[in-house]
Amino acid sequence: MSSNINTTGYTNMAFLSVPIEDPEEEPYEEKPEEAVYYNNLSMAMDISIKDLQNIIKQRETNENAGFIKEFKSLPYGVRFECTTSHLEENLPKNRFKTVFPYDHSRVLLETKDGYLSDYINANYIENMTGRREYIACQGPQCNTIVDHWRMIWQENVEYIVMLTNLIEGPKVKCHQYWPDEGSELNIDQFSVKLIEEKIYAYHVVRKINLRKKKVSGSRTVVQFHFPSWPDHRTPNPLSLLFFHRHFRHKIRPSNHPIIVHCSAGIGRTGTFIALDVLSRYGDEKGKVNVIEFVKSMRKDRMTMVQNADQYAFLYHALHEYFKSKRNFVSRREFFELYGETERPETRKRLRNEFNHLLIVSS
Repeated sequence: MSSNINTTGYTNMAFLSVPIEDPEEEPYEEKPEEAVYYNNLSMAMDISIKDLQNIIKQRETNENAGFIKEFKSLPYGVRFECTTSHLEENLPKNRFKTVFPYDHSRVLLETKDGYLSDYINANYIENMTGRREYIACQGPQCNTIVDHWRMIWQENVEYIVMLTNLIEGPKVKCHQYWPDEGSELNIDQFSVKLIEEKIYAYHVVRKINLRKKKVSGSRTVVQFHFPSWPDHRTPNPLSLLFFHRHFRHKIRPSNHPIIVHCSAGIGRTGTFIALDVLSRYGDEKGKVNVIEFVKSMRKDRMTMVQNADQYAFLYHALHEYFKSKRNFVSRREFFELYGETERPETRKRLRNEFNHLLIVSS
């Protein structure tokens, strides 16, 4: 089954008749007058993962006063040039009127094969070592889906993390840029086919085949979709951690960037990238530095980690990650470990894991 991409301004879901463009739907803006003095030369100290619980308790007293103060010390608003995004021909490609990619870190699309514009609302995001490990971008609109797939093809993207629903309440948050299972979308010079979709308790994993006309061969792109994260708010930390662990368990090491997007590509996107980077850094070094990494992300894309609730949630999610760290096991390993439940060592293992769960949930 094959179909051409919809360009009417609506998602390609048959039951939906809500315009994708919603000029009233803007991300919450930070208020400069509420921010505390920010010193570019100051550096926060690293926090040992053993001290995270005490740090969280201190900062969540008086209705999260410590977290709010720390969040307000972050650099806010537009800090670098973003002139390309304001060009008249590019304004319709921005989902929101207040979220633009900085010129110095934006993804430049190649202008070849008949494409004239190099613009997409997306930025490279560096990890702790300075490598551009991610691309943070807005959720595609109907008029930017071609650009979205151009970017995926150009950057040799193998993995996408999607952190929004297509629709949340009455609002359209993202245009569906992939087809239904077994179907195929012809999107300008690209052919996109969904070859597998696996639904889990909190997330969906889709395997997508991508081909470009007049180019031999095809590529596989895997999308990890977590739809359980409410906009401007925070999800259940354990459900997000399960999603994150599944994501990390399934992907292979790669030099190509991972695309992470929500609707605006700043709040949920920034929180997930920080969790992914800092959890691995903490595993290696035994310490984390949340505020300095969020500052680093904000050098590449404005307003990453959008509000104080998401900022505090990041601390809590990291604490839960280190407290409940467990690895996935294969089916064969599972039967080897738990196959004979009557064996004393198996019962002891199960008892210990149950007691650990009681600690994690406390």
